[in-house]
This record gives sequence, C-alpha cells and structure tokens, in this order.
Amino acid sequence: SGVTVVFRPPIRQGPSMRVAVSLEDVKKEVDTGKGDRPCYWKAENHVDETSNLRVENWLKPIRHLVLAHDDASLSSTIRITHDQGTAILRYIEEVKMFANIRDTKIKAQNNGQMPEGHPEEGWKDPLFLDHHWETEVLKNWPSSKNRSKWLKSLKELESELETAITKAKGNSETSAAFVKLSVRSPKDAVFNQKRYYEILEKRLSERKINSVDEKSLSIRVEAIRYASWKALKCYTAKQAMDLLLRSERIYVDILQHELFTKGDKDRKFNLNAHVAPFKETFDPSLEFRGFVAGGKRTAITAYSPFVYDEKIVKEKKKIWEKIDEIWTQAEAKLTLKDYSIELAMTTPDT
Repeated sequence: SGVTVVFRPPIRQGPSMRVAVSLEDVKKEVDTGKGDRPCYWKAENHVDETSNLRVENWLKPIRHLVLAHDDASLSSTIRITHDQGTAILRYIEEVKMFANIRDTKIKAQNNGQMPEGHPEEGWKDPLFLDHHWETEVLKNWPSSKNRSKWLKSLKELESELETAITKAKGNSETSAAFVKLSVRSPKDAVFNQKRYYEILEKRLSERKINSVDEKSLSIRVEAIRYASWKALKCYTAKQAMDLLLRSERIYVDILQHELFTKGDKDRKFNLNAHVAPFKETFDPSLEFRGFVAGGKRTAITAYSPFVYDEKIVKEKKKIWEKIDEIWTQAEAKLTLKDYSIELAMTTPDT
C-alpha cells in the first residue's frame, strides 16, 4: 500500500526519519502530467531540450562554480544519434543474455551455486565483459547484418568521443576527461571494470589497515569511494565506451528516452554526451547533497552517509560556512524552485 523512505543523518548517532509515500503518490508522478513537481519519470524532463534535468542546461548558469571552474573551451557536447543509442541498448541486452547463459552453465556444474570467489553475475564480471567484447563483438558482429550496423554506430560514437576527450585533456598527456549523458553518468559501471579493483587495492595498501573496527571501516568505505571516483577518469574513448556499455543507469536513460520519443512526431531522440576535463581537485569524502523545495533549503546530507566521518564532525563549522557561501552563489544564478545540488570540497576550508 505504500513505500517507506528512510533518511539517515550523516553522523554516528541520531534517529532516522521515516516518511511514508503512498503508491498513489508514486503513480501520479509517472509521466501523467498530474504531479506538481519535477520528476525523473516525466517525459518532458527527458526530451525537452530546455529541461533542467539535462546537464547542458543546468550547467550554464553555474559553470563558474562547478569543480574549480569547468572550462567551457575544453568541454564538448556530442549529439547521440538514435542508431547509436539503439546500438548501446542492443549490446547491453545481448551481453546480459550471454552472461546469463554462462552463469546457468556454471551453476549447473556446481549444484546450482556459484563457486566460492566466483562473481555472482557474468554481467558484472570485468573478465567476462572484456572477453565478450574481444571475441563475440569484434569477431562475430561484423558478419551479422544487424550487429554489424550496431558495431558501426558504436565505433562512430567512439570516434566522436576520442576527439572530445583529446580536447578535454588539453595539452597534457596525464589529464583525463569525465563523460556523462544528458541526464546521468555511468558511475555504476566502475564496479564492472578491472581498473576499479586495481585502484581500490592500491588505495587500501596505502592506508595499511591492520584492524577491524569503526575507524578501519570508515577508511575502507573512503577507499571504495575514492576508487569509484578515480575509475571514472577517461584517458581514451575506449575507456569512455566501456563505462557507457557497462552501465545500468545509461541503459535505463537511453531506454526511457527511446520510449518517450517513439511514435511521437513532436519529440525526437535528442540525448547528448557531455565531455569535460576530469577534475582532481576535490575529496570524495567531502561531498554533500543539498535539497531545495519551493525555493527554500530543506536539508543537507553527506553524499555518502553510511559511516561516521570524524573529519566532517570535527570541521563541521568550517564546512558549513563554505557550503553556505557556494550554495548562496548558486541560488543567485538558478531559477529553479525544486532541486538537489551536489557540493564538493578539496579540504574543509576550500
């Protein structure tokens, strides 16, 4: 009859707040036009090119505040064609099918269970995904009528991304790019990549954890967040494509966009890829999310409120003063009345 949303404070102790959301409320918001607030599930927020759900629009008024001043001269917007979007959908659907077949065979040989230490799902196994691309896609797709078209579309997108990433890197070979679609980034795909685990292992070894307690747990979570952030760095278009092709978020956004535009002569497939310089200048553990409703600030939380962070509690006054300063500047530029905003810091002072 309803859904309970639990809001947990980003501190070690303190009560949770439970808010009951009825199914009627949820249904009302799903593209019926009856909801009175912006909503991810509404068609206009996906296909309307002036929608503030899209990065190409919300970024403009606050570009000077975004991650140490996002340089517009190094950023690019790439229009993703319907064929390219379709190719991404078909690839993900096919690789999931192959992964399911593989998983079923392995379980059949092991009394219905995955062997210990073996990834539960092939779709989330970096080794399987790499192997599938190198064998099934590169070797077999070219000889298939439909799949060859999908591969051609993917290669065209990769070529466009290569140009944009080269631009984002400027003249530095050590620089990288950040890639996202109009609505969301492929941040969930990092867990399906080998380099994430390599970064995580290195980060944990640097921290030299020798105990199992609250502090070591916080360090481990910090390392996971650090690796998740670093694994989004794209030095090449191949890395960017890997993220796009391994992301459930990207799959859902493209599918959603296709469903909203299909058969509607007034709506066209108009998703973009946004490519910008990857910024090294913030600490993932000092990332926060603020909420605004009806033009008023209603809440702020640590972006990852799962563990106690002594640094945040100790420096909360400095942190809030800086957040308030930046948030106030953003409010002066934004015309939105209902939104959430992510605020990132380098140190508690900056």
